[in-house]
Amino acid sequence: ALSGSLGCGPASAFISNAASRTVRAIGPLCERAGDARQACTAGMRWKLGFSAKMPLYAAGNRTEPAESVPMHNGPIARTVRDAALLMNALAGPHPSDPDSARHAPVDYLAFASGDVRGARVAVSADFGRRIVLDADQTRILAQARSMLTELGCTLIDADPPLMAGSDELEPGVWAYSGDHYAAAEALIPNFWEQHADDLTDYARPIYDAGRRALAWKYRGIVRRDRAYGEAVRQWFEDYDFLLSPSNPEAPLLDDPNAADNKRLFGFQAPFNHAYNPAAAVPAGLSSAGLPLSVQIVGRLGDDVGTLRLAGLMEALNPWAQRRPQALDAILQPL
Repeated sequence: ALSGSLGCGPASAFISNAASRTVRAIGPLCERAGDARQACTAGMRWKLGFSAKMPLYAAGNRTEPAESVPMHNGPIARTVRDAALLMNALAGPHPSDPDSARHAPVDYLAFASGDVRGARVAVSADFGRRIVLDADQTRILAQARSMLTELGCTLIDADPPLMAGSDELEPGVWAYSGDHYAAAEALIPNFWEQHADDLTDYARPIYDAGRRALAWKYRGIVRRDRAYGEAVRQWFEDYDFLLSPSNPEAPLLDDPNAADNKRLFGFQAPFNHAYNPAAAVPAGLSSAGLPLSVQIVGRLGDDVGTLRLAGLMEALNPWAQRRPQALDAILQPL
């Protein structure tokens, strides 16, 4: 199972589906690893990663309280139906968490009915940021375009709004470090005193900064994020969905821009801020024989519609029973 976390959340929660053995994981999936969409883009098996609107999961069902932090908890599942089943089981309010959403109940399995004929789909290869795609990503994005055309969608080339400003409260202090630290303290009082030495080299500076993050500076970030969310909502008035790559080409380890998070997660992070539902949908193989995905983003609140489009794409390109030949080559000696 994959959670996508690199130790930057207080914990990673794994929930297995013993009956079908298909649901992979759900947990706090942070910006360093992206989110559920990020975790399923580089695995050895085809998996769907779905990030729902926030905050859908009560604290009793996850590892962090519902905060206005730009991360999405969501299922990583072998099929769209499995993702919908897990959403039905976990999404919704819980009396133990006053921050959990008080939305009307949603039947995520409703994704299986209806179609997307006539849907207007914006398509962006780089979000207007001149992100260079490699040949494999260009090819699978073109394949995804063909699938959506076959499903009866109208495709329009258009870039979504971009987030302005920095994600730092001050140099070296990530804007959402206080959220992470507050979540850790909610789980384990005196977290820093008990576990500072247990944190990874990546996570320790985040939690240390979170202890010193200033609320008045953070409120400025919250206002910025809300303004961005409204800009995205207005942009989606002209479109039903957005199709984009899931990630740019992975950098080499010695690439000086290897740690450029805005580049690495530039396709996914905007919708963590705007709270739109999004899914990484398996779409093809790389030249090395490994699975690659494209990203589908829906309007704010249209989780079921986003799952529906992902499910229709799955029907055209079933992936649940497929396994990359590269994996067979690795496992054969065992």
